[in-house]
Amino acid sequence: MTSWQLLRTLITARRHSARHFMLRRRPPSPFGQWVSNHPYLLLLLGLSAGAATPLLLLDVHILLIALALVGVLGLLLGLTLAPVVVEEREKRTWETLRATPYSLEALVLGKTASALWWLQRLLGIIGAALILGSLWVGLGSALAMPSRPLAVDPSAPGNYALCGAALILPPLLGLLFLADRAQQFVLMVIAALAVSASTRTRHAARPLAPAAALTAAAVDIAVSGLILALITGSVMGRSGVRLVSLATLGPTVNYLELLPAAAALVAIGLTLAARETAVQALWRWTLRAAKEP
Repeated sequence: MTSWQLLRTLITARRHSARHFMLRRRPPSPFGQWVSNHPYLLLLLGLSAGAATPLLLLDVHILLIALALVGVLGLLLGLTLAPVVVEEREKRTWETLRATPYSLEALVLGKTASALWWLQRLLGIIGAALILGSLWVGLGSALAMPSRPLAVDPSAPGNYALCGAALILPPLLGLLFLADRAQQFVLMVIAALAVSASTRTRHAARPLAPAAALTAAAVDIAVSGLILALITGSVMGRSGVRLVSLATLGPTVNYLELLPAAAALVAIGLTLAARETAVQALWRWTLRAAKEP
């Protein structure tokens, strides 16, 4: 199952899965309850932190800023998804659920969608922000596109190619930005699920699932930075600033900013392919672990 299929299933299953799979209806912590009730305030705090980031870039603890930008989401996902499978094992109801007509994939995805119900508003806000960000990436690429006067002959092949690129590149790059951010979210979800499926007690899963989600995001940022370093042929200066940019805007924007168009598209393709491989490997691991009683 691809990351896109996993994401689509989670989104479409959320409205139906709660009545099929009996999950608790409360957030996993008082902090989660606060986030559920005040998602817009959390967004405002995040925007304020983003506005203050340029003032803090000279601080020696720049890595803490990069981690904080993804820390809240990773923490919430980990705490929410930690009990998805292991809670049923502890209650000795997992084999009962396995005996229902639903497949193992449907069980895990349905319970995951049910567990995420209380984050609907926050995830909706994040999704809207990503859509606006994709428009910004597309328009930014159109404005940054090199232009030149048309040749004397308006039917020259170069003119057609330039017009075609001007029409195709902005929406393509916007879609790649959305795919990049959505795929990283799926990677964090699957990392937390893998912990829930492979542990035997909630006590063990609660700290490990957030750690797995955050580790997946950190490794993703590190791999993107490595790809940038390999293509540019050198270790970039101001690495703290670049890590902040990779953690917030993602690799797509950074590739487009630092690399020529062809190299940027190659780097985006490598990143998406590597992340997709990790998602599918973790998903297979999760299903194998979930088969065990």
